[in-house]
Amino acid sequence: LERLINILQSSDKSAKKKAFAEIKSIVNTSSGNELIELYHRLAGVLRISFQDTTESCRDQAFQITYEFIKRLDADKTNLTSLIPAVHSRICRIEDYEHSEEIRHFIVKFLALLIEKYERDIAPYTGDIVDILSKLVADDAPHVKKSSCACLIKLANTTPYEFFQNTKKCVKPLSNNLSHQHWRVRVAAIEAIEWTMLKGDNKFVSEIINPLSRRLLDDSPFVRMATTKLVGHWMLELVDRYSFFSHLVPLILTSLTDECEDIVQEAQTLWDKAGKQYVRENERDYKDRMDYEPLNLVHYPPGVQRPGLGCRILIERECGKFIQAIGKELCDWVALVKVKAAQLLSQLTLHAEHNITMQMDKIIGPMSKAAMDNEIPTVVTFVRLAAYYMGFFVPPKVYCDLIVEYMKEASQGERRVIASIISGSKRADLREHLPKVASIFSGRTFKGKDQEALLEVISSVFKTCQEDSLDIGEDIFCALLGVLGLAEGASLIDKAQELLDEFVKLAGGDKRETYDKYCGSLLKTLKEPLWTVHCHEQFIFYAIAIYTGELISTRFTEILEIMKGALSEKSEAEVKLKIYMAVNEIIKDHETTLPTNEIKEAFSTAMLCDILPMQLKWYPGQCAEAIRTIACTSLYLILTTFQLKFQIPSHIPPLMQGLIEDPADKTRILGLLCLIAISSNSDLHETDTYANLITNVLKRLDDCNKQVRELSIKCIQKLYEAHLSQELNNYLNKAVLEFAYATLIIHLDDAEKDFREKVFTCLDSIGGIEPVILREKLLVQNFRDKEILARLITSVEEKLKALSIKESEKTASDSQDKEKIIKTEHKQKDPKIVNEFGQELKISNLCKLDSEKNSNETNENDIKKDEVQDEKSSAEQEQKSEEIDSNDKKELKSESTTSSIHIGDGDS
Repeated sequence: LERLINILQSSDKSAKKKAFAEIKSIVNTSSGNELIELYHRLAGVLRISFQDTTESCRDQAFQITYEFIKRLDADKTNLTSLIPAVHSRICRIEDYEHSEEIRHFIVKFLALLIEKYERDIAPYTGDIVDILSKLVADDAPHVKKSSCACLIKLANTTPYEFFQNTKKCVKPLSNNLSHQHWRVRVAAIEAIEWTMLKGDNKFVSEIINPLSRRLLDDSPFVRMATTKLVGHWMLELVDRYSFFSHLVPLILTSLTDECEDIVQEAQTLWDKAGKQYVRENERDYKDRMDYEPLNLVHYPPGVQRPGLGCRILIERECGKFIQAIGKELCDWVALVKVKAAQLLSQLTLHAEHNITMQMDKIIGPMSKAAMDNEIPTVVTFVRLAAYYMGFFVPPKVYCDLIVEYMKEASQGERRVIASIISGSKRADLREHLPKVASIFSGRTFKGKDQEALLEVISSVFKTCQEDSLDIGEDIFCALLGVLGLAEGASLIDKAQELLDEFVKLAGGDKRETYDKYCGSLLKTLKEPLWTVHCHEQFIFYAIAIYTGELISTRFTEILEIMKGALSEKSEAEVKLKIYMAVNEIIKDHETTLPTNEIKEAFSTAMLCDILPMQLKWYPGQCAEAIRTIACTSLYLILTTFQLKFQIPSHIPPLMQGLIEDPADKTRILGLLCLIAISSNSDLHETDTYANLITNVLKRLDDCNKQVRELSIKCIQKLYEAHLSQELNNYLNKAVLEFAYATLIIHLDDAEKDFREKVFTCLDSIGGIEPVILREKLLVQNFRDKEILARLITSVEEKLKALSIKESEKTASDSQDKEKIIKTEHKQKDPKIVNEFGQELKISNLCKLDSEKNSNETNENDIKKDEVQDEKSSAEQEQKSEEIDSNDKKELKSESTTSSIHIGDGDS
């Protein structure tokens, strides 16, 4: 043994390693007094080896010493040399142990000393705390964890001495709360828990902020450790009442954790803390314990009411941290806002009626947080907190406190109010509904604000049911405002659902409901200046689209509003929007204008008072757009209503301007309107008809294909109506000849479809004057011989039919005349008497003779006319046969040629 001791004191590394190995084997085989004697002889050299320059020698020295301490009985004299030796290896900079494994073993060695010597270690608590404080801040994670565990043992073993050294541990432990390894964080939290329980708790206020951030940790193990720490402190911490304002928010936050195990643990600890508090202060709360009901009548459904002690703790402490919650609701870190919103919901549920005193402090931050559309969870829990408030805060209080200042409420404020109303009591809220209605007055284009307004209305319906009809006019105005101003389809659908629900609450009859609650809405529509920025134009449009039943019941007022909106003072964009509404009214006329009387009154007002000014030509694109949409309204009126009333005389002249309008759509609509009123007698006056046909024929050269096709149809319809009215004179005959000539030009159009339409028109109106049309059909002027042949055949058939008809008429006229002559020859009476049997005088007989002579001359004239008509019809037939034969020869000769050359002068 002496040899081995000498070797250990030498500088030979390999020899010392072998010596440590031999000593270790000797120690392992020794026991009892022999082991004690060995330790006394080797203790000095082993302590010196703690400072050896070779790592393996230091390691062997610590391991052999550890084995001696573990196997020998506790002798406090050993501590006087061991603790300083270890202290120097960790706390002295020049002797600091650089080996991570040896530092970890030192922690293990200290833990053995604490367990072995217990209270005997007390005098050395300061040195051990110094050592562990250094090791807690070590770079190695396993050294940190072992040091935290050793610190907990020391705190429990020597609490009095540890109390005086608490300050040394606080900073290194708090630094470990943000370590990257979750196990290190858990170890640090556990060490802090016992450090404050056994040490000086004045450092709780310093360390509580880093601890509170651990509730935001991603690891559920860290959050569980923090929850347990808070619960144990609330139950066991000395002077814990002083720290409840710090601890209560943390335990409430754990009640809303996403991990169910944490929630259950937090609930258990929270209930224990509440019961313990009541038990400790039984005298102060004796009355509440005896008389306060366990459950409230008006309480959130599906929620268990917290215990009395928990509620009392919140009543005492909520005012101390509620403003901090408000600040965190507006924090820039998303997770902080989520936790703050969750905490607020639990705080409101526990505070119950006492939250009323804190509303003015928290309602502003709640409103801002409710606008956080990027984080839906924040909005959800803020609205849950507001919902709980509705159960405990009387409507009189929050209406006076909040609603009065929210007449131009934002999205967040409306969401909060909607949630509060959802939790309110129906009977209490009814008296204050007029104050709630003040929120509905503001109109906005912002979709989120509109959505929040609909939520308020929905909450009123849900809470008040039929009582909500007390503010029915305000609700109706608000819903129509959203329907008019909303841009998203989802908002419109939601508003329609609420409007249907409103009708159900009012009895189910839409027409009666709208008529009853539209008064204030129509009043606002009568007064505005119809500018681009006015909201009323959109609301009027919403009336036409979604509440068409209202128009028939308030027809006079609606008509007055239309006239005001379409007056000359209104801006062009407003007129366009109103005309869109008018067109919707006409399309849905079965709902909006259910009776013929209303339809006729509406049509008369439109045709006489509103449309004429808009159909006149004015320069500018705005005026052009207005003419187009006004022409659309005119067309809908003329085609939709099946009414028989005279078209005002000033409308047809306006149509002639419409078919020459620069806008393609206006020309198309103008022609459609002409087709619709083609049978109107005013159109068929001589001058009007001639001008109209001439203008329509010009449209055959239009650049728009649809205009050209409609022009052909319009000409056909006008002449068909003209024939039905049997109007014919020299001027109309000249116009017809011009129409034939123009249509024949277009019969050779480049497009086949258009040629077919021209053919159909000529075939239809060709029967008016077939002779004139046949004379104009010259084969050499046409490229499309096939369609020309079809037209010639059709015209010839009309000519033959016409000649047959005239001959039959002539024959029937001659037979009638022969009958008249025969009857005259048969009348030879001996005397002439009157109807009373009296004989006539001579003078009367003379008069009869003179009348007879005049009748004979008339008969002679009629015979001459018949002879002339027969001659003219024979000549006409002969002429048509000659033209037909010539055309057939030309068609035959053209068919033999390969092509036809058309010169520049041909048309």
